[in-house]
Amino acid sequence: MIITLSSTTSSKIAARLVKLREEGGAVALGRVLTLVVSAPPEHVERAVDAANDASREHPCRVLVVSPQPDGAADGPADGLDAEIRVGGDAGASEVIVLRPRGGARSELDSLVMPLLLPDAPIVTWWPASPPPSPRPTPSGPWPSGGSPTRSSAATRWTG
Repeated sequence: MIITLSSTTSSKIAARLVKLREEGGAVALGRVLTLVVSAPPEHVERAVDAANDASREHPCRVLVVSPQPDGAADGPADGLDAEIRVGGDAGASEVIVLRPRGGARSELDSLVMPLLLPDAPIVTWWPASPPPSPRPTPSGPWPSGGSPTRSSAATRWTG
């Protein structure tokens, strides 16, 4: 099942995940990590497919962050569109695809933080090209230095 949320917020996405869990359509128990994927639009589907395959061995929450280029979406220039994928569209995980536009592209950490699984490691993956140093990037670990209990790893796409 894919649920599309237009012009939304991370709080609304989190609330929708809770509602899905209460309705029995998605289960968050047993997730071993949060996988944060920083992918350009052209790599999103391949990254989701790879994450879905990996989730069968390591159930996780997958957060795909794909900043949209200027003029890529209809509607307001600034904002956040999202998809929640559960069930057959998410492997053994739940997948949240975040598509920030305009000014929202500069606040990626604040979009991701409310959606992280509590008390679970965080792994960051750049399926296209990782930055030379992940430290200053909003997708990880975090510009402020983050929590000392959080971890990040970068892997270059080889497929």
